Amino acid sequence: MDRVGRELAESEHFHGELADNVMLVIRAVVFFLSARLRAPKAYQREDGKGATAVEDDLQGDLFDWLQSGALTHGLPIYEPQKVGGGRADIAVGFTAHQVVNELKRETRDSSRDTMQATYAEQGASYDATDYPFGIVVVLDVSGEPPSTPRLDECVWVYRHEDSGGMRWLVFIRVPGRLSTPSAHTARAK
Repeated sequence: MDRVGRELAESEHFHGELADNVMLVIRAVVFFLSARLRAPKAYQREDGKGATAVEDDLQGDLFDWLQSGALTHGLPIYEPQKVGGGRADIAVGFTAHQVVNELKRETRDSSRDTMQATYAEQGASYDATDYPFGIVVVLDVSGEPPSTPRLDECVWVYRHEDSGGMRWLVFIRVPGRLSTPSAHTARAK
């Protein structure tokens, strides 16, 4: 969280109540990720839904998490309309602004570069009239069942610049298709 906060602080807009609220939502989503890395839900498990998990599985789970007390303030909103001219997946509303979580499902290439190139433009478009911060949460069901990654490898800040200006996106990769640790035991030939 310290690394994410330091990187977001490079923006002149990241201060005061706005910074506190953005970090509150990021912290709640990172705690969600931590809980799901420790105890994956069926949609994340290879012996559950595995590769057939969809974005809605992640959306419902994350919304329930945010609504069940993960936030000390702010109101989670499921698929709010008219956000940046479209519909967002999950927003957390505060008095003066909202923090948007754009949710995606990656089936092919979950490298940072590919996910940034694929999802940053849409993730950044929701803040056209507000502030330049957003969260992109990606359910990764690509490839063979992985071993469980470290939390810090699944969270990073990406500075996206386009004709609309500079935006800061926090990417949070939620691993799917996880197998049990014992499935990764090397077998002697």
